[in-house]
Amino acid sequence: MTKLTSIAFLASVMAFAACSQEKGDVVAKTPDQSGYGQQAPNNTGVNERDRAEGMPTPMDQGQSEVDITITQRIRQTLMADDSFSLDAKNIKVIALERAVALRGPVASESEKARIGQIAETTPDVIKVFNMLEVKAPVTH
Repeated sequence: MTKLTSIAFLASVMAFAACSQEKGDVVAKTPDQSGYGQQAPNNTGVNERDRAEGMPTPMDQGQSEVDITITQRIRQTLMADDSFSLDAKNIKVIALERAVALRGPVASESEKARIGQIAETTPDVIKVFNMLEVKAPVTH
């Protein structure tokens, strides 16, 4: 990646993070076999956000040895910690020019903070963009 490309990547991540607003999950009712209504998630807003111009995706992952190693270290740390939720273990970790973008749902604010701290303390990381979202609790 060229320096100009990495600057554009960082600028787009920072712009998105600054403009991002938390949206509540919208649910639509669908009938289940018993005839009672069941709430099914409508992820339209999340899907549109993830396709937004400038939003980092795994395709933006840097291919340098240092970027690959950063991503690998963060992922290994998440997988080794049994206290993290399944969602937390499946977040997107994207490293480019030693800057890391974290995206995806997590179970709590404390999980979000812990993952951000892991990324910040990973060797060679110079900046972390923590765009993790705390998942709304499921109510029945």
